[in-house]
Amino acid sequence: MLKGLTVERFQQLGLSFGGAGSSHKLHALVLQAYLQITSESNSLSYELLNQFESSLGFETNIIYFLFQECIYCNGDSNPTNWAAERKRSPEFTSDITKLTNDQKFLFTGEMVFPSMLKDHSELNPLAKLTELLHSQTKWSQIYNLETLKKIKFDELPIVAAMYFDDQYVDFQLGLNDLKYFEFKKFVTNQLFHNGLRVQTDLVLDTLFGIIENGEYI
Repeated sequence: MLKGLTVERFQQLGLSFGGAGSSHKLHALVLQAYLQITSESNSLSYELLNQFESSLGFETNIIYFLFQECIYCNGDSNPTNWAAERKRSPEFTSDITKLTNDQKFLFTGEMVFPSMLKDHSELNPLAKLTELLHSQTKWSQIYNLETLKKIKFDELPIVAAMYFDDQYVDFQLGLNDLKYFEFKKFVTNQLFHNGLRVQTDLVLDTLFGIIENGEYI
């Protein structure tokens, strides 16, 4: 059970912003926390800590945590070496004593950090394995650009749902994939990264419709 709430673990709740309705849930959690720490008890309840603990899911989705950075390694490559931690800018500091009066407290997103091995109890035993993965330089080749360039839609129809306001997948980077292989797209700003989960019928019907009828407009 989560006994306390570190600043970094609280920042990681920003991961939820990419899903429809998630920001409202986080707002409700923060409001409850504020009311509890400003009450006579001046502490967070067991129930609320339990809600914070289950909000991220890293401890029940361990493979996600282990390979979050490794999935971008293709063949022989430089080690990931906790890339998000190394590139973390001062604006995302977890030391709240360093925040200036005009500096906002910022949440982090779809990233993993070394502190999670300590803050998330179920990840504690995975420290050695995690460090090994982050130092690995040899990986299987996931894709070959020359092979991808040979893919034609009429031979292998590929369709993709692209969410214009996707927090986790940059829209322009997704469009750049057209340089490497041919696909047709369903573009919308009405859905977020969890579009397939919350609007399964709409997304799948649209994608299959593109295969049968052509480009989505």
